[in-house]
Amino acid sequence: MSFIKINLPTQEDILKRKIKIHTAEEGKSWLKAQLGDHTDMSGVYVFISNDAFLYVGKTSKGSWGKFSERIRRHCQFTSSQNSKMYQNLSKAEHSIFVSLFPCDEIANYIEFNQVAHNEEHNKERMCLLFEQAMICYLGTFELNIR
Repeated sequence: MSFIKINLPTQEDILKRKIKIHTAEEGKSWLKAQLGDHTDMSGVYVFISNDAFLYVGKTSKGSWGKFSERIRRHCQFTSSQNSKMYQNLSKAEHSIFVSLFPCDEIANYIEFNQVAHNEEHNKERMCLLFEQAMICYLGTFELNIR
C-alpha cells in the first residue's frame, strides 16, 4: 500500500509566522523588503486579515516563482492590473498579513512510504500538494475579506 502523508501546521502556528504587508496604490511602488529574508524564496503563502485566513496561493515556478514577485502581483495596483484580489486587499478594514512556507520547509511536512516515494517528488510538486491541503484545511477557496 502506498501513502503520502501531509502534516499541516496548526492555525495558531500559521498566525505566529504572519508578516504585516501593505498594498501599493496606483503610481506607488510595492516594497519586497516587507517579506524580509523570504523575498527570493518560493513556496506557499497565506493571506490573513483580522486573524482570518483569506487566501492560499503558491509560487514555485516560472517568471513569478518568488514570494516577492507573486505577492507583489496581488498587492500592487499596477502589477495586479487592479484585479479583484488587489481591490479587496487594498480596501480591507484590518491590516493585511502573509504567512510564508518556503519549499525547503514544506518538504519536512510531507512523508512518503517506500512504495509511494519517487525521485520525481520534487519541490514544486510538494508545494502543490501542500497548497491544496492548506486550501482544504483553511477553507480559503475564495478571498473572504472581513
